[in-house]
Amino acid sequence: MNVTPMHHAADIWLRAKLEKNWMVFTVYERSRGRKVGKFPSHPTAGVAYPSAPEAAARYTYMEAEARIATFTDPSNEDFRTYQDDRIVGYKVGYLARPGSLLTTGDLDNSRDPVTGAIMPWAAEVLTRGQTYCEVSTSGTGLRLVMQRMDGDDQHSSREENDCGFFADGKRGAILTFDPLPGYDVQPAPVPAVRDAILSRRGVGATSPKRDTSEIDGEVSPELIAALLDALPNDGPPNAEGKRGVSYDDWCDIAFAVIHSLGREVAWPLFDGWSRKAEKYDEAETAKAWRGFKPDGRLTMGKLWWMVKKAHGGKLPSSVDALMSARRVERHVSHIPTGTAWDDMPDLGDYSPTHAPMGAYKGKRTAAAFAAGYVPFDYLLDGVIQTGRVQALTAFTGHGKTTTALHLAIAIASGTSFAGHETLQGSVYFLAGENHDNTRVQYLAACHAQDIDPASLPIYWHEGPFAVGSDLQQVLNDVSDLPDLRLIVGDTHQAFFQGDSDNDNMQMLEAARQWRPLTQRIASRPTVLIPTHPSGKTADRSNLVPRGGGAFLNEIDGNLTCWKDDNLVRLHWQGKHRGPDFLPVTMELKLFEDSRVVDAKNRPLAVPVLIETSAGKIRDKEAVQQIAERAILEVLKEQAKITQEQLAAATSIHKSTVKRRLDDLLDHGQIKRLGKSVYKLTKKGEDYLLALQDGYTYRPNSSFGSEAENA
Repeated sequence: MNVTPMHHAADIWLRAKLEKNWMVFTVYERSRGRKVGKFPSHPTAGVAYPSAPEAAARYTYMEAEARIATFTDPSNEDFRTYQDDRIVGYKVGYLARPGSLLTTGDLDNSRDPVTGAIMPWAAEVLTRGQTYCEVSTSGTGLRLVMQRMDGDDQHSSREENDCGFFADGKRGAILTFDPLPGYDVQPAPVPAVRDAILSRRGVGATSPKRDTSEIDGEVSPELIAALLDALPNDGPPNAEGKRGVSYDDWCDIAFAVIHSLGREVAWPLFDGWSRKAEKYDEAETAKAWRGFKPDGRLTMGKLWWMVKKAHGGKLPSSVDALMSARRVERHVSHIPTGTAWDDMPDLGDYSPTHAPMGAYKGKRTAAAFAAGYVPFDYLLDGVIQTGRVQALTAFTGHGKTTTALHLAIAIASGTSFAGHETLQGSVYFLAGENHDNTRVQYLAACHAQDIDPASLPIYWHEGPFAVGSDLQQVLNDVSDLPDLRLIVGDTHQAFFQGDSDNDNMQMLEAARQWRPLTQRIASRPTVLIPTHPSGKTADRSNLVPRGGGAFLNEIDGNLTCWKDDNLVRLHWQGKHRGPDFLPVTMELKLFEDSRVVDAKNRPLAVPVLIETSAGKIRDKEAVQQIAERAILEVLKEQAKITQEQLAAATSIHKSTVKRRLDDLLDHGQIKRLGKSVYKLTKKGEDYLLALQDGYTYRPNSSFGSEAENA
């Protein structure tokens, strides 16, 4: 057998840790037996769910370490796996697969965990050659790490006689970096050690066990579309004689495609496939879709299995070709590219670390520590501090870009915003999402205030770019801007460079890319990032940025916009650093701009924000409460009534009835019994009595404060 050392021994660990062959293992207490259990944690469904090693191994070593750092310490909470075993920790592991630098070997039950004595048979294996070896997590075994040699990947990953050799991508291994005394060396190509392991284990044919990596991991919309196209939708007829798959299978397919692609991308594919069935109902399909909440247990594997079953145990040729191309692509995707390996300096040993750290600075007295306080300044007085990274989250049509534009204009012109003073200075507006529309909004916003759009110190970038990789160019470009106070990145989704906003590591990097702009510019500007929330249906309780906690944890705060009728409320949700503030409310109106026209010289009606008084807000709330009183009085008389019947009974427009019903639902004053059927609750009865008695304050109302309504 040829021995081919792949790299100089001094940097093998460094190079291996740059491969995307690392994963996170979830460690849990077995319900039976003394040893703990472990499995590769699912990269998207979460640490409670297992994943095939091929799908889980998608990180560099540093990325896997950083991912663990984002998890909550399981010792502080009762975290459980999907099988209700208690999670006790997380470990970094390595997957030796074809093309990787390393392979691993297991010697189970080879060490006394108390005395540290090595069993004679294991000691004999170790004498065959020197390579890195460490104690296993249980303390009862040994794990060897070797450089890959020619032909390693032909051996299966099965274990027998307490021995295993892993090189074919089917079995991951936790690495603790707790070396066996005398074996803290670089991994080496040691064919004699490998052959000794294989000899004790027994060299057999590759295991016939199904390769689950074939159906796990990243999935393209093209593959899901091909699977759905190959899946019939003509099951047994229902009570009306219309054919289609069973309801349970229909739900399972929905869960699988949502898990694979995300709700937005998956919807048109699922809806198109559902339309194949005779019993398809457009409204019921859309309603059910909104309610589907996949938990990670049903993946593309379910769809893959159903298609094979429908075609006699074989995939159709069109699907099989896509699956084959996917396997090839994923086997080479872990190999690092763009690195001049031969030109790298000798960095010596590479120690694991969670993140770069500064040098130890020595202790400081309480007086010295307290003296370091520097009073913070406000960009928008009482609301937004300088030098912060802030999200601005709102659903489409609720005014996030309009709000960002008006704030930019107020800062550039040194005028107030909704009664709050601003810190005057330059603004850099990165119009990454539909910059042509942003241009129209900017012109109208300036014209509505009689401001010359060309006169303001607002600078623009049209279209998205990679903020992280182009950072130095951005810093150079803004170095001459006087008193740069605000940078707007519109929107987060436009500047997101990843492929999944459900990936914590990608979302963490997406947030971190903005931080240097607040630290490396002398004027310490604030970065404001308009962003979309998760979900398609507007919900006031769900105004945190799409993508989960990693993004929110990294930024300094999350401002929100919510539009009710023509009032836009600026507040915060999920996170806010600094003193709390009362909601900031402005009025949204259509401004017919004679200087912004279409090709036929017709003025455009563009939404702009205007300041509004507290009295006008109270008047608006009074109108809303009159409508709510009328609705509640009808509901009190009629136990069950539809939205259309309410509109007819109260002579209130249907759109207004819908908005008031949504508000009453949010406050628990009514409940929904079915599609557009509502009923008054005890809390609603109390609110109705208060309205009838002339009391016009409801806690947590959309606008204003308790003091304003007193």
